[in-house]
Amino acid sequence: MPSIDAFLPCQRYDASHAYNLFKVVWRYLPMAAKAKPATESELDALEQLIPDCATEATHCAYLRALQVSRNGVLRTDDGHLVRVAADGSKTVVAEAKPRRKVTIGEKVSVRKVSENPAQ
Repeated sequence: MPSIDAFLPCQRYDASHAYNLFKVVWRYLPMAAKAKPATESELDALEQLIPDCATEATHCAYLRALQVSRNGVLRTDDGHLVRVAADGSKTVVAEAKPRRKVTIGEKVSVRKVSENPAQ
């Protein structure tokens, strides 16, 4: 099995990395088929890791966007739409609209803008 360093977060992956990962998984797939089924407690323990993984992935995506974008990244801070540059400087762009509050059981209608999202 490859080392865990090959799959660390915040690394840039391209098609060759994805293909190599596929080859590794495909090689060990027959062993996985023979593995014992996971218990309920093991599944619960794995499910507890999902929020941390999602938080880390979102933060990594934010950092990558900061590195790549020349104009910075837009985000909301204290009710304002703020542009954050790679050097850490912040510029208030506009006032952010308040979030829509929805009560339990309320139906929200969403209108379709276009059939083809590419337009």
